Amino acid sequence: RKPHTMARGDGAAAALFRRIIRAARALDRIEARDAVVEARAAFRARADVSGAALEDALERGEQRLALASHYGIAYERIAHAKLAGGGNKDVEVPSTKAFNTDVARAQFPVNPANAAARAKARARRGAVANAERRTNE
Repeated sequence: RKPHTMARGDGAAAALFRRIIRAARALDRIEARDAVVEARAAFRARADVSGAALEDALERGEQRLALASHYGIAYERIAHAKLAGGGNKDVEVPSTKAFNTDVARAQFPVNPANAAARAKARARRGAVANAERRTNE
């Protein structure tokens, strides 16, 4: 049997694999199976890695294990990139003038409960303003 480069040396890769298997025990059955299958595939895919690439792979594995332990899930957490220039203009809610199209209404549906609450608050503010105007006249 061919010796694996990741398993040689100080045994860090084997220790990481054992910790991943132990952490999988805390997950539900389906997530645990997914975690073990993914760990096996990742370790086999990087069987001939050595040197700096090995250190990088072990570091990413440690980070992934820490996230999995913290969040209690076996799946990789999506990294969010910061948006430059105030955000992606393609997904921002359009202005009220542009919002009056059928396409815009379909893409950005209105929550009826929130819309009713806003309308009620606007009406209340309008009634208070009208009452104040009448008392000042």
